[in-house]
Amino acid sequence: MTRDLRDIPRSWWGKCAVAGLIGGVVMAGFLMLSFGMQGHGYWTPINAIGATLPGYRPPSSLATIPVDFGGASVAGLVIHLIVSALWGLAYGVIIAAYVPRRIRSFAWETLYAIGWGAMLWVFSGLRLFTQGLAPILVQVLSPTWEFFVAHLLYALTTAWVLAAWTRRREFSIVFAREEAPVTTLHR
Repeated sequence: MTRDLRDIPRSWWGKCAVAGLIGGVVMAGFLMLSFGMQGHGYWTPINAIGATLPGYRPPSSLATIPVDFGGASVAGLVIHLIVSALWGLAYGVIIAAYVPRRIRSFAWETLYAIGWGAMLWVFSGLRLFTQGLAPILVQVLSPTWEFFVAHLLYALTTAWVLAAWTRRREFSIVFAREEAPVTTLHR
């Protein structure tokens, strides 16, 4: 059963975007922490995202990716948070349209989020979309197991935040009372 998206309260879309932002912060924090603890530099994942913009791309080798905070870091953060909010909106559209009765269930949201996170990883981690758009990101982040875990963390955080913020009345489905057909008995 699909639901008409025009019937969904406007506040839902803001919640989806903010939940996506929160998930993006968790994802970036995990990647930064894991790369920093391995000695690659805390800002390397964010700078790899910033290298999506031609002005921040290293000329030839991966050794020139900055590992400290700078212009590529700001660009990477902005790009990452915008994309996180958009993926949060996409998740909200799918959940609201197809399973509105289960939005408040943490168990169901966990299952949906695992599938959503795996799909996002396949979409970006397996180079289906990002190879042409962000080749540095693909070379630096995609081969790592942390990239997969980060996508799962993003999806789980986004789903759990939405489940916690959703009120029952936002997605209660009200069925209109059917009018009984008028029948007359003639004798």
